[in-house]
Amino acid sequence: MSDTFFSLHPAQQEVYTDQLLNSNSPLYNIGGYIVLKGKLNKDAFQEVINSAAADLDFFKLRFDLQDPDFLCHYDEGYNAFQLQELDFSAEVNPEESAKSWTQEQFNIPFNLRKKDFPFEQCLLKISEKEHWFFGKYHHLITDGYGFIVWIQYIANKYHSLISGTEIEFNYPLYKDEAVKASEYLKSGAFETDAAYWKEKIQSRPDKLLHKGRQAGESSTSIVQFIIPDDQRQLLEELQRDTKSSLQQLTLAALLIYFGKTTSKSEFIFGVPIHKRGSRTLRNTVGMFSGILPFKGNFDETKTVSDVLTEISGIQRADYRHQNYPIGELSRHLKVNNAEGYLYEVLVNYEPLNFELNFGEEIQASIVRLANEDERNPLQLAWRDYGPQQALELQVHFSTENFTSQEVAMLAERIVFIIEQFQASLHQNIGSISILSSAEINQLETFQAPPSRPYPLKSIVDLFNEQVQQSGDKVAIIESATSLTYTELDQRSNRQAHYLQSKGLEAGMLVPLCQDRGIEMMISILAILKAGGAYVPLDPSYPQDRITFMLEDTGARIAISSKDHKTKLQHLSALEIIEPEDADAAAIAACPGTRLQHTISPNELAYVIYTSGSTGKPKGVLVEHKNVVSLVKEVDYVNPDPEDTLLVTGSPSFDATTFEYWSMLLNGGRLVLCSEEELLDHTRLKEQIRKHGVTMMWFTSSWFNQLTDTDISLFEGLKTILVGGEQLSEEHIRKFKAQYKNIKLLNGYGPTENT
Repeated sequence: MSDTFFSLHPAQQEVYTDQLLNSNSPLYNIGGYIVLKGKLNKDAFQEVINSAAADLDFFKLRFDLQDPDFLCHYDEGYNAFQLQELDFSAEVNPEESAKSWTQEQFNIPFNLRKKDFPFEQCLLKISEKEHWFFGKYHHLITDGYGFIVWIQYIANKYHSLISGTEIEFNYPLYKDEAVKASEYLKSGAFETDAAYWKEKIQSRPDKLLHKGRQAGESSTSIVQFIIPDDQRQLLEELQRDTKSSLQQLTLAALLIYFGKTTSKSEFIFGVPIHKRGSRTLRNTVGMFSGILPFKGNFDETKTVSDVLTEISGIQRADYRHQNYPIGELSRHLKVNNAEGYLYEVLVNYEPLNFELNFGEEIQASIVRLANEDERNPLQLAWRDYGPQQALELQVHFSTENFTSQEVAMLAERIVFIIEQFQASLHQNIGSISILSSAEINQLETFQAPPSRPYPLKSIVDLFNEQVQQSGDKVAIIESATSLTYTELDQRSNRQAHYLQSKGLEAGMLVPLCQDRGIEMMISILAILKAGGAYVPLDPSYPQDRITFMLEDTGARIAISSKDHKTKLQHLSALEIIEPEDADAAAIAACPGTRLQHTISPNELAYVIYTSGSTGKPKGVLVEHKNVVSLVKEVDYVNPDPEDTLLVTGSPSFDATTFEYWSMLLNGGRLVLCSEEELLDHTRLKEQIRKHGVTMMWFTSSWFNQLTDTDISLFEGLKTILVGGEQLSEEHIRKFKAQYKNIKLLNGYGPTENT
């Protein structure tokens, strides 16, 4: 090849840098295939494709990622392409085979070397009367707008050949435009644009989306929605009436959605634009496009009309400075490649003209392909290819952030928000609902009383009933120590009286930092009987997490053991009760009688904090009636006075809600053992046999790691509850083979595997 070269266009530089850092990524593959139905003149079609490089110089562009100078090499002598044909017509299902092939090819990254083409083209034969032209192009040689210019060229050139009309095809050279654009980086306009963006966005925005999956599971997926004709007509009318684009309507919907579902009021979204402001650029096949950061605010007092007007004004101002590369702003704000882009949510709108005229004997339509890779956690991409094809909404998402079900729900909500605009233009955006009537009905149905109504009583009332019925029966066991229901009742009563004497009032939150054992259960019951709500603090938690939880509750009283007291002592306003040590004698001197007050089922029972993996830990408020509904008159498991449950959960883990109260409110026995015993299978097996354990709860991750030897631990159990993701089919089969009477439950309800 003849090796002339020029500096990369500013739009190419962003792509080149990212591809250099991610050389095995197909992210920058663009293209698709033209479906050609009818009598195709293959000789004419091949002539169009093979001679195109003489008219369109984007075929002459070459790159070398090993070149440190960021150059675009230009092969002056390249003028002919040899179009190959692949025959799928003999396949059982030619269309499906061809679709699979095109997607597989599209997911393969280009090898960017000077000797290699940054494009791939092929003619696929589906049948005698149907062919597909497949084209895959690196983003360095064209963008989406340039792709449609190229597709229109193919249709027009083919039509001119078969009709015998002589049309002059004279397209601007991308090389000339790239040279002009590279001079912009040294101009005063560049400095003006830089000042605009640096003033507008002065700091990196806070994270909007958080990863909810385990590291290493990241991938990209796509959910596609075809918009029905009636819904499309509504959207088109709304665009005309409001003089807003579909992209602007979507930006408004996102401001409303995230404004209502987060604590933020300022957001930055990415907005792709084609950057072709002149007729010359609109007729050039090449890479010009870029992404502008859109900065908007959520103010629920503004009307829908005001918000749309504001979005339009913001974009008009931004477009005047559109040539400034977004990568320059990211580097200024020190957003590095590992941290991702300046924006997390991308809103793309492609109103492209794919009405192709190949002549009367050919019906043509275009299928755009999307590679299965994406840098941004979320992209909403509208694809409007004219009235002959359906309006599509494609949602590209990271599986670290979303599931396909979550994305489908989000897309439905965004469209639902937009649909409300027509009737709400002069209403405050705070009045716009983010939930459809179907979702609201689903929530109301979900919250309806169960078919087997649970008792509308408090935990304390139901525990008192068990004391009356099973007073002499063992309620709780720890090592060689056990307490009957009567003994547990009296000891918790004494501590409840003592807590009241220390100022515990109804509704107060009482942090609890004790090891799993009898003393911890006495403290929990005592807090509830005194009218308070317990807040479990796992002693193994980091100090900063414990401090945050203590401060967040605003607690005045806490319960701890001597061993863990130091974790709480630095808060001077907090009075720490030590039932096992400093306060043991004073508690023993209190009466063992019940406190004379009524506790409503609607009162708070406990507060449990989330892990904080998606931000700060958040306290979840659980009322007495919530606990009762979980363990009384339920149809997924039947705990009874003959059951013995071995506690496996940390007191700060929500599974203990079932463990504690399924036994103590149904007359069963609760067995508590140390963390060391739980992790030692020999000692755990001894505990199960010794106490006649019939029921246990485990996380699915633990369950799915069981070996054949481990499974023998559970001989004699009648129920195992497993929380988390789907149970391992392998372990289900092993359990069924070894234990005929065992019942497996996934979380709080039956699993399909049982």
